[in-house]
Amino acid sequence: MMKIFKKIQSKLSTYEAIFPPLTKRTPILTVDNHKRIYIENGCQIMNFSTSKIQLRTRIGDIDIYGTHLLIHSMYHHELVIDGDIEQLIYNRIERT
Repeated sequence: MMKIFKKIQSKLSTYEAIFPPLTKRTPILTVDNHKRIYIENGCQIMNFSTSKIQLRTRIGDIDIYGTHLLIHSMYHHELVIDGDIEQLIYNRIERT
């Protein structure tokens, strides 16, 4: 049983070295019914008001426009924003 586990583990680590999981590299944005936005995999809050939130990620900047915007929760790898979301603007910027 242990030999099978080691073979599988070896193959998985080789696969991830060649094809790193997308979720480790890029932020994931999920919009829920124009009322809530989930942002996973790291972002930095650059500016915040009840009508505009500016975020910085590894691959670009995100501007969120709306009314009654508020940060519902913030964790190391996740940010949740609530409010009446009217517009999202993504500006791609290559960062190292």
